[in-house]
Amino acid sequence: MGITENQLHEKQLAYLEWLCTPAPERVPSSKKAYAAETGTYTTTLRSWEKLSHFRKVWQGKVRSEEHTSELQSPMYL
Repeated sequence: MGITENQLHEKQLAYLEWLCTPAPERVPSSKKAYAAETGTYTTTLRSWEKLSHFRKVWQGKVRSEEHTSELQSPMYL
């Protein structure tokens, strides 16, 4: 069974959409500012990025996006 967006909660989906936005177009422009605006800790955002189901959905979205190399680079930092 494949991993789907249904396995992510609303805040994770919103963060995923932000991550999949090319960096120059992101509002807010930084992870720290995103966390502050959404009432989430940056450590929480990083922990979501490490979840296998989150990463699989993220990778699937990135592969389908036009700016693949630009969007993938944060996944490997």
